[in-house]
Amino acid sequence: MTPRSDIFSLGAMLYELATGALPFDGENDYDVMDQIIHGRYVPPEERDPRIDANLAAVIRQALAPDPERRFARCEAMAAALG
Repeated sequence: MTPRSDIFSLGAMLYELATGALPFDGENDYDVMDQIIHGRYVPPEERDPRIDANLAAVIRQALAPDPERRFARCEAMAAALG
């Protein structure tokens, strides 16, 4: 595990807190893992248009399938939420 995997987990929790739904959902574990690997989910601002644009952008970056595109550290993510 790296800080970026923790960032991903935090992004998933923020998504659920903001939208009331899981970011990744499927009929079985394979479907869910495929969605995670390919970054397929309903963007938070589409699931609930009332979500702040900055919060939605932070969630999307935290859930990036490529770890290099996520925040490098929790402090950077916190600053972006600012």
